[in-house]
Amino acid sequence: MRKYRMFKKMISLVLVVAYSVVTFGTLTVNANSGHYTTIASEYRMAYHFSEGLAPVMTGWASGASWGYIDTSGNVVIPIQNRFMDARPFSEGLAAVQLRQTQLWGFIDRTGNVVIPFQFQDVRAFHEGMAAVSNRNPRQGSGEWGFIDKTGNIVVPLIYGAVGNFSHGKAQVVRRSSDNDFWGESGFVDVSGNLVIPFNFVGSTSHFSDGLARVLLEGHEVFRGNSGYIDIHGNLVLSGFSSSGTFSEGLALVSREGRTEFINTTGTAVIPPVLGLNFYGDFSDGLAIVRDVGGRFGYIDTSGNVVISPTFDYAYDFNEGVAIVQRGGQHFLIGKDGTPIFQINDFFGAVMGYAPNLFEGILLVPTIRNGDVRFEFKKLTDAGLAAINPIRVYLDGQRLSFDSSPHIINGRTMLPLRAIFEEMGAEVEWNPQTQTATAIRGDTTVILTVGSLSPTVDGVVVPIDQAGIIIDGRTLAPLRFVAEAFGGTVEWDNATRIATITTN
Repeated sequence: MRKYRMFKKMISLVLVVAYSVVTFGTLTVNANSGHYTTIASEYRMAYHFSEGLAPVMTGWASGASWGYIDTSGNVVIPIQNRFMDARPFSEGLAAVQLRQTQLWGFIDRTGNVVIPFQFQDVRAFHEGMAAVSNRNPRQGSGEWGFIDKTGNIVVPLIYGAVGNFSHGKAQVVRRSSDNDFWGESGFVDVSGNLVIPFNFVGSTSHFSDGLARVLLEGHEVFRGNSGYIDIHGNLVLSGFSSSGTFSEGLALVSREGRTEFINTTGTAVIPPVLGLNFYGDFSDGLAIVRDVGGRFGYIDTSGNVVISPTFDYAYDFNEGVAIVQRGGQHFLIGKDGTPIFQINDFFGAVMGYAPNLFEGILLVPTIRNGDVRFEFKKLTDAGLAAINPIRVYLDGQRLSFDSSPHIINGRTMLPLRAIFEEMGAEVEWNPQTQTATAIRGDTTVILTVGSLSPTVDGVVVPIDQAGIIIDGRTLAPLRFVAEAFGGTVEWDNATRIATITTN
């Protein structure tokens, strides 16, 4: 559901980054000191990156033209006036609207039209299926169905509303006898067969974590007598006055006057917390909470408050960051609550878009001569490190350093002295030759800055990234540092965690 909402909102991060030094709590942050580079600018409109490409627009009104850029800012699908709108890629295809007929079709990553312009409205592909409509959305609710990636209609356009495919099934809503939108709902498979009957009221949710939220009675989207069905249509959880879609194994529900997070068995794993209100689903491992004073913070999946409620407003985490507001200013923060950038002239709340980071790139509008121009700012290694710093664990204990680890030429570089001393070695430094010598027991390790040939007990151990001095500290490749004294190492690129185990 979250991805679908983001797709509908399109612009995921609408902000202007302030070029100033700001103080947030006790931390002083330089808003643009090497954390990002501008890869594209001067666009009148743009949507977020997806699958390495982003739709961009030049011109305005009848002169508007759409195309796509890559993550280096290069135009890879020509910007052309025949397109009056374009949407982000999903599963290798993107929806574009032809100006001449105002109908929608789909293009591939080379810009070739692979599904002709024939639909009044469309949505993104999910599990090889895209929802399409035969009525202009400006004229009211149309009739919806689904096409496959060849453009064949596999689910007839006969439904008043549809969801996205998930777990091989999609919600469909048939209108009631008086043409009311809130008719009965069921689920179809990828062949259009009704596999879960019309036993439910109005809108349900897509399947997530193997369960879909359904309304058993009542006509409000998230309220009434609601529960959850499994992928076979069996009602497995019920009795909720309100319920949300499962996200990261948890769903926010209300029952018997209690609002809590449950797991897929219905067990309350995060009960009500005194003085806090739950404010949304989990995203990127954290969920928003609000205290009695109206301030926002975050909890983790165990219910622990990991970022205290100190903000005037807060948005979901994604890719390790979230946008928050405090004292009239907006900030991009990491998962420890530390501000990374200050944000100014924030348009997101006004325009109704969900601000976030996609594929390491921020979408930033700037005001030039009274007009909005959209720029893409790509996070540098320093920016990524600020958002998701490299963490090092030695025999289960997290290490702290006075000089941060870095990734250089694809190699993780760690402070040599700090690691070696934690491993029980004595380290000597020769400033003339810029050579570090570490001794532990009968083992001697020698590394010279700039050399690709360090030695262990006189035997050369080749490395492909030489030691380097940053902020007065010598950094050396992770694997060499870990294995020099007989240890082993594991590196998790997604979490940027290095785990070193000694003998």
